[in-house]
Amino acid sequence: MIENEQGFIAIRVLRPLQDDIYIVLTQWQTEEDFRNWQASTAYQHAHKNRNTQKGIDQEQGVLKGKPYHYLYQASHR
Repeated sequence: MIENEQGFIAIRVLRPLQDDIYIVLTQWQTEEDFRNWQASTAYQHAHKNRNTQKGIDQEQGVLKGKPYHYLYQASHR
């Protein structure tokens, strides 16, 4: 339910055609909004199945390996 989080603007999931690297892009009003979401109960609930038999990371060819994050900031001029 990320759509209901304070400061949330958009989410995009880019699925690869040939490899196993997915790109998940979320857009937020502020970095603080993003950090608050990461620390929230909603975030924990959304990721509760990670590293379990029910997790998407257990599906064949999906999300293999350890995830990594990059944070980018864009400004409007």
